[in-house]
Amino acid sequence: MGTAPTAPPIFAFVDRIRFVAIALIVVGHAGLAVGAELNDLTADAPSLFYSLLKFDIIAMYLVSGFLMGDAVGRSRSYLLGRVRRTALPWLAWVGMVSLPGAGALLLSGAGVPAYLGLLGTMTFQTSYWFIPNYLFGLAFMFLVLRWLPPGVTGLILGLSSLVYGVNLYTEWFTSQHTVAWFGFMFYLWLGAWARRHWPEVQARLSRVPWFHVLPVVVLTGLGVAAETAYLQGRGSLDAANALKLSNHLYSVAWCVLLVVCPWRLVPAFIDSRRESFGIYLAHIVPLTVLGLAFRALGWPAPDLGPWGQLAAWFATGAAGYLLSALLVKGLVRAGFGWVVGDLSDGPPAPRSRAFSRPRPTSAAPPRPSSGRRRSPRGGVGRHP
Repeated sequence: MGTAPTAPPIFAFVDRIRFVAIALIVVGHAGLAVGAELNDLTADAPSLFYSLLKFDIIAMYLVSGFLMGDAVGRSRSYLLGRVRRTALPWLAWVGMVSLPGAGALLLSGAGVPAYLGLLGTMTFQTSYWFIPNYLFGLAFMFLVLRWLPPGVTGLILGLSSLVYGVNLYTEWFTSQHTVAWFGFMFYLWLGAWARRHWPEVQARLSRVPWFHVLPVVVLTGLGVAAETAYLQGRGSLDAANALKLSNHLYSVAWCVLLVVCPWRLVPAFIDSRRESFGIYLAHIVPLTVLGLAFRALGWPAPDLGPWGQLAAWFATGAAGYLLSALLVKGLVRAGFGWVVGDLSDGPPAPRSRAFSRPRPTSAAPPRPSSGRRRSPRGGVGRHP
């Protein structure tokens, strides 16, 4: 008699990192809704604010690599599964968001090059750049780098990421991180390495309190601020780049903090596992609507000052995230879950517990078992 397949474990900290990373992606792009002057990344305040949010991209690659785990042995099935879950919804949203521009080109009688230009812009100049870059990274790792020793692979990819950081100063090639095909692959590898060595990694992290990690986040954040200011002083137009040298340590420090964090952080109405990808895909629509409404109302007022403008930026991002979540929930309820990457027909995932220290055992006798396996009370461990 065969045994039923075991469902993959759900890690509490993965939900936290997903939620924080996607929320910050939405907040970062909210600058487009509140006004061009707030999205001017050559100015001091917007560029610094945006730079301190940019651990979100590396965090998403780390989580994706962690969930990939040891899938190299089943590369074909894993790649096909990723394409089915990510590429098809991505194509649907790119197509929908491109419709207004395509309609305008059609009315103007533009030729094929104009349509190709629109497709290139939507793919590499908007928030939709992530999925082609991610799938390219998976394919390259599974089909090419799988034949190299893991340590050699990590060294090659790590050096590749650093080259992109150095390139901000040397300008050997375009510095735009949206076309950095080999810039983030190291973090897919690092996340997968952490999953394969999780018992050892978990044992080490379980001894690290969050308030020991917080100063590291602050110090590396100061490094990001200093490098951002230095790049601006050099006249860089890409000072907020996610691959600048200081952002590597800053991003990893943030991820460690979110792993050992003792709080849940994810709002009760958000199913981070099932809805985060959909929020990422959909958020450009609510932000565009908010931007049109703000322009019609003449808000935000230009006399708010830099801090008031940044507060407006953050508040718009929070509103955009909430509206995106509602849009995703509505699409799933209407039977269009595939459009937001939700291919499951079952109930929502169990709510993740926060990272916390194990409680001391009491002298009271154990309760009779109910027959249901209970999960441990937190830590960087997992619960079924």
